[in-house]
Amino acid sequence: SLKGEVGALSDRNAEVTHELKGTKQSLVEAQADLQTVKADLISAEEVAAAREKEVERLRKMMDSE
Repeated sequence: SLKGEVGALSDRNAEVTHELKGTKQSLVEAQADLQTVKADLISAEEVAAAREKEVERLRKMMDSE
């Protein structure tokens, strides 16, 4: 009886360990995706700032004409 319980707990421990490895892998992948999204956002913000400067420059040119 005790051996059966130990065996069942051992099996469950192996399952949980396997699930944990999968969860850790998913977390690593999600973190990598987050870094990519952050880099894309920074790039988009830089492009938007450059475009804003260009719009402001063009407005000033129009106002001076």
